[in-house]
Amino acid sequence: MGMPNPADQLGAVIGESLALDFGGTAYRVWQKPAVDTLSSGLIFEERQARVTADTAEVTARQALEAVVNTNKGSAEAAMTAEQTARATADAAEVTAREAFQTQMRGNYAGTDLAQVSTGLIAAEKTARTTADTAIVGTVTALQTTVTNNKSAADAAILAEQTARADADAAEVTARQALQTTVTSNKTTTDAAIVAEQNARSTADGALGTRIDG
Repeated sequence: MGMPNPADQLGAVIGESLALDFGGTAYRVWQKPAVDTLSSGLIFEERQARVTADTAEVTARQALEAVVNTNKGSAEAAMTAEQTARATADAAEVTAREAFQTQMRGNYAGTDLAQVSTGLIAAEKTARTTADTAIVGTVTALQTTVTNNKSAADAAILAEQTARADADAAEVTARQALQTTVTSNKTTTDAAIVAEQNARSTADGALGTRIDG
């Protein structure tokens, strides 16, 4: 085998023969034709593959752009709708919160409850104060009543104790007097019985003497 001909190799690549005479002393440098004349070979096939791929890529990109543009419109519309919904909801929440705040504590925006003069909190505070005052009044009145009743009860108990003591003392005195009387009467009775026994005995003796005599 001889040395490969560069002209043949280049011709196989670009699909045409350059007809270069590398053995001559004078030769002309190849110039790219003004009109593309490639119709076969690896470069032509690669170019065609690139053209086909580029065309497919352009087609795919354009289709994707169409989808993206369509979805972009839908997405932008959805985002706008969501923004509007959020803004409306936030505004409604702010309105409701401010209304609730006014309902609870009026126009006061601080943290000192003592300064709250209107709203439900102030109404509840007033109601609690009124109720507490009423409870204090009731408890005070009840305490006074209990104290007075206790004083009356203590006096009644003391009077009952005194009456019982006096009655017990009188009962003791009466019982002692009765005991003295009973004792005295028993002595008198016993003496009378003895006297009667003696008299009966004397009389019985006299009567027996008379009968025997």
